[in-house]
Amino acid sequence: MAGIYLHENKVKKSIEDWENAIISLKGTWEGNNLHIDEIVSLDKITRSEWINFSFMILNILVNKFKSIDSLILFLQIELKYSLKKMSLDKLSLKWLKENVSEYTPPSLNFTSLEYYTDFYEKELVTCKPNNSILELIHSSKSLDFFYRTSFDEDEQMYSREVYVFIRD
Repeated sequence: MAGIYLHENKVKKSIEDWENAIISLKGTWEGNNLHIDEIVSLDKITRSEWINFSFMILNILVNKFKSIDSLILFLQIELKYSLKKMSLDKLSLKWLKENVSEYTPPSLNFTSLEYYTDFYEKELVTCKPNNSILELIHSSKSLDFFYRTSFDEDEQMYSREVYVFIRD
């Protein structure tokens, strides 16, 4: 699977181009995201591969890319809608693969440290990844795993997301 699609140099170049496009000359964040299927060489991956490739990309990022001052890079994984509000204490690779959104691939995003503190730390609930996820990520940096659920008035269901923040 990884040998077919994951060309590390093309992936890194695609992500660098994305970073350069959303970071202004003044060093401020312009706001944008990069879905993993928009990364060069990953445009043909299937939904069943989204989670594994997301963590492969995350692994490249935490080990190869320099942090941008005052910005935090994170992976956001949209999940299937649910009729019931659910909590999530423990996160497994199997569960993520079964519950990833049918339509929206995981995405890379930036946030400011201020917004992380003012919003994400207050709105999200910590969840603990199990070994099946940690085995895919080999990092000396701190990774914060969070879960969020909220009621979507339009859909009359609960939307759910998992977030993985890369912290120095």
